[in-house]
Amino acid sequence: MGLLEPLGHNSELFNILNVFYSNRDNLLSERGRRNTDLISEIIRIFQQSDGVGSRFNLIPCDNCRESCRELLIAFAELGFESKHTNGKYGFRSLMAKLYPHWFTCPNNHLNVIITSNFDRKKFDEFYLPTFEAFKEMRKKIVVIEVAKDDLYIQYEN
Repeated sequence: MGLLEPLGHNSELFNILNVFYSNRDNLLSERGRRNTDLISEIIRIFQQSDGVGSRFNLIPCDNCRESCRELLIAFAELGFESKHTNGKYGFRSLMAKLYPHWFTCPNNHLNVIITSNFDRKKFDEFYLPTFEAFKEMRKKIVVIEVAKDDLYIQYEN
């Protein structure tokens, strides 16, 4: 489970992603599954975990309280440049929500962004400098792309 090593020793996150990993082969074998279906399944697992909104921040989450927790897990299910639509985010629209949170939440130190649509060129051009600056603010950011065959770390500061 080498993917989870950069996430540190956060047992909540590790346990929840472990649930996804244990069901991943079944999900991938279902006919016609798309990357967005896998992200929907990960979101469902996070939302069903007890304590959502109290032990960590989850975006999007309709029934979660806004809070300032050490761990933030965010999902970009739409296209990389997509706007926020029907409670779902693209990477760009998710950043518009996360940047203010990162500046105003002093407790936040670990951030996991899970996306189904990563664009390396646009990321390097528009987001990499800012993500590197957040490293100086002691904010660890890990971007994980969900692909049909596995989960891949696309960025880690």
